[in-house]
Amino acid sequence: METRKRIRLAAPVYRGRGWYFITVCTQNRTPFFRHPLLAKSLVQVLVAAAAHRRFLLHAWCIMPDHLHILCEGASDRSSACVFVNRWKAASALKFQRELGRDIWQRAFYDHVLRPSEPIDSFLWYIWMNPVRKGLCTSPYDYPWSGSLTIDWRKTAPVEKQWTPPWKKIA
Repeated sequence: METRKRIRLAAPVYRGRGWYFITVCTQNRTPFFRHPLLAKSLVQVLVAAAAHRRFLLHAWCIMPDHLHILCEGASDRSSACVFVNRWKAASALKFQRELGRDIWQRAFYDHVLRPSEPIDSFLWYIWMNPVRKGLCTSPYDYPWSGSLTIDWRKTAPVEKQWTPPWKKIA
């Protein structure tokens, strides 16, 4: 019997007022969200789930085949894993009805921010993603990025952005 590698930290790490960088990919990296109505719908589900699960959405970017968010637990009872699993389930059900197929990969990537990590580098990694992928020339022009806590369009990108582990040169 094949067992799956445990990719999550212990449950208490995901509870409370922590900050979390999350990446979720579509099934087979299918570019579902290149369609504006689907991207808009996903933002609505994400925002509703964050409010319901007591999370602050500091940054998000919906790319055609994945999304990134930087969120923070807004209460001691917030749970990042519950939040992500619930909005993935809610959006999966919605899109299953509309598209007739599964949209998400089973797992997701998370990074729990440490107090010493500069938050701006994570924010701008997220907002610069469509520029890096050639979808726009300015992050301010991309319609599927945002924040519910920061007037980010009035800020300037930071020079040193966070680099995810899958992009680091060995």
